[in-house]
Amino acid sequence: MPSHARGTGEDANGQTVGGHYSRRDCRRHYMVRLFDLLYLNGRDLVQEEAPLLERRALLEGAVLRIPNYLELAQLHLVDLANEPDAVRGLFDRARADGEEGLMLKAVARSYVPNARTNVLKLKSEYIEGLGAVSY
Repeated sequence: MPSHARGTGEDANGQTVGGHYSRRDCRRHYMVRLFDLLYLNGRDLVQEEAPLLERRALLEGAVLRIPNYLELAQLHLVDLANEPDAVRGLFDRARADGEEGLMLKAVARSYVPNARTNVLKLKSEYIEGLGAVSY
């Protein structure tokens, strides 16, 4: 069994982990942040065409949160017709908090596997001029 592993990521304390690392590094834990639920206790929420708000309510009731280990992603409901700048503010806050970006989803629509019709991933490298930002 090899004494070193390869991989990259971030531990729950926000420390970058990557490349070759020691046994001490292997003791670090990673935080899992959940943002959607597609299957629960025999219910196929995709097949049922459950909208995001229903899936999120089920997720909140099904998950035992463990701070710094297992958490739910923050959910912000935005009415783009009345708050056109809200996404930019949330994106800026996410970047300031060290997050990669945002996942934007249509709340009243169901999840469609392998389709990008109801989901938009907004990351700095997708926006001209923001991809080269260093911290």
